[in-house]
Amino acid sequence: MLVPEGYKQTEVGVIPKDWTCDVWGNVFKGFSSGATPYRAIDRYYKGNIKWVSSGELNYNTILETIEHISEEAMQKANLTIHPAGTFLMAITGLEASGTRGSCAILGCDATTNQSCMALYGTDKVNVNYLRHYYVMNGDDLAFKFCQGTKQQSYTAKIVKRLPIAYPPLPEQEAITKMLSDADTLISSLEKLILKKKAIKQGTMQQLLSGKKRLPGFSGEWVEMRVGDFGDFYGGLSGKTKNDFGCGSATYITFLNVLSNVWIDISILEKVNVKESENQNQVQIGDLFFNTSSETPEEVGKCSVLLADLPNTYLNSFCFGFRLNTSEVNPLFLPFYFNSDEGRKIMRVLAQGATRYNLSKNNFADTVITLPEYTEQNDIADILSDMDTEIKTLQKKLSKVRNIKQGMMQELITGRIRLIDTTKKVKPQSALVTGKQREQSKQGHNKHIEDAALIAAIVDAFYSDKYPLGRVKIQKLLYLLRRKQEASVAAFKKKAAGPYADEVRYKGGEPIARNNKYIVTSASDKGTRYSKGTNISQALGYIEKWNMQDDIDWLKSNFLHIGRNELELLATIDMAMCDLTGQGKKISPTNIKELIRSDKEWNAKLKKTYFSDIDIQRAIKENTTLFG
Repeated sequence: MLVPEGYKQTEVGVIPKDWTCDVWGNVFKGFSSGATPYRAIDRYYKGNIKWVSSGELNYNTILETIEHISEEAMQKANLTIHPAGTFLMAITGLEASGTRGSCAILGCDATTNQSCMALYGTDKVNVNYLRHYYVMNGDDLAFKFCQGTKQQSYTAKIVKRLPIAYPPLPEQEAITKMLSDADTLISSLEKLILKKKAIKQGTMQQLLSGKKRLPGFSGEWVEMRVGDFGDFYGGLSGKTKNDFGCGSATYITFLNVLSNVWIDISILEKVNVKESENQNQVQIGDLFFNTSSETPEEVGKCSVLLADLPNTYLNSFCFGFRLNTSEVNPLFLPFYFNSDEGRKIMRVLAQGATRYNLSKNNFADTVITLPEYTEQNDIADILSDMDTEIKTLQKKLSKVRNIKQGMMQELITGRIRLIDTTKKVKPQSALVTGKQREQSKQGHNKHIEDAALIAAIVDAFYSDKYPLGRVKIQKLLYLLRRKQEASVAAFKKKAAGPYADEVRYKGGEPIARNNKYIVTSASDKGTRYSKGTNISQALGYIEKWNMQDDIDWLKSNFLHIGRNELELLATIDMAMCDLTGQGKKISPTNIKELIRSDKEWNAKLKKTYFSDIDIQRAIKENTTLFG
């Protein structure tokens, strides 16, 4: 292995030359575990001394403990009170439970049980650096050094032999400060998400039970039999394991239904479905229910499909429900059936002893009480706004966690140096900055860039079965430009807009065609696009200009999206941008008014996929995509 200049090979890998590789026994003090006072004596557990059990170690800072013990209990068990700042690690625990190997820092004085080992920092390594080092390397250390097959316990002797690489103390402090800031942000997001979930749960309980009515609504709710306002259909049938993971069709998984109010179209799975098969394709607005679970609480969880997905099916462990009336809002029902009110219904319908099942016939005969459509719509809007906010926060939390993980990989291996270094090593996972992207694109103009992007879109989206037309190309290019935060001024409010004439006639498209990046052909349904003989040249430019991540983003979000859905998303996004520029509120009403005011755009409102619910959904999806 080639070791970079200024680095050295050690037991723990390649580290900077001025870092030290040692064992824990040489750089920490303590290595003591606690005990559990005799449980049969109640007064032992009625004191004021904080007592930590290993289950409380969750890579956190412990400020309070679940149990407290008395002075007498501490003396009888020969326990030591450890000061705030002590590093604790769980030294026993079953592998599956995840207890063994977890760690924490004491934020208060406390003692511990026998499953926790306490370590103190020294003038060589502080415990805050140790925590981040252990979070990153704990699993590997446990695998290499733990003894036993079931319990997999650490002992003081083993812990003292664990290796550690560390920089001088000032750099340890700088690393700790940066990673602790990330931890603080993660913790604040976790607390905010829990708070938002609690607020949403309370709102659902009030609105979906009718205990609280929205302003302007006062009429009685109406009883409706489930089987009277929709029809059931089954998921995939007759499939073997060889049919899954391949093929041109996709299907909605069991977990997708179980985990989401509306189906996450970014995590569809492949399945092989022949044209001759009699299978049920899903449609926008369909509801899905899981048919069985190990607990009655999880039977009949409901999710709705809010996107047009051609050649897509439902897994065989769920059933679909297609509305046959305009009096019920499909987005209202998942909130209803997943609420306390809906769970009461499903618990009654769940049949079984060790595994519970939901009968479609019994479900069809169930009578539920619903408000009129307008109130359903307003309730669904409120709850979906809350759900979208929570999902946005969860995505941000996931992103911050990934960023922190990347930071740890770079900082605790010394690939990135924060202080006391004259040579910085570029991280292997460094993100491309806007400045780097612009520098990489020097020497070409926007039209040439559009040509390469069009070619990359054709490469990513071309399919023999589903022809790729100009309208779809234009919408994908628009959405890609928005993701790149680049100018979309070339796109106009044409009837099929957003649409850029210059891209078609004098910009990227003719350049891509003339350079044989793409091939176009005429058909009775318009121009069709396929790969040209020189497309690899265009793809090379995409790689050189650091745009491959953008193409991957486009593919992951829109590969299975039809042209109507793309038109909806792009149109609503352009309208949202206009309203923002005018300082107006983004709402379905204002968007419809803006579209109606443009003579080329107003015909869009007559299209079925520009309904109120579709516009509201597009607002939410664009907000998630572009912020």
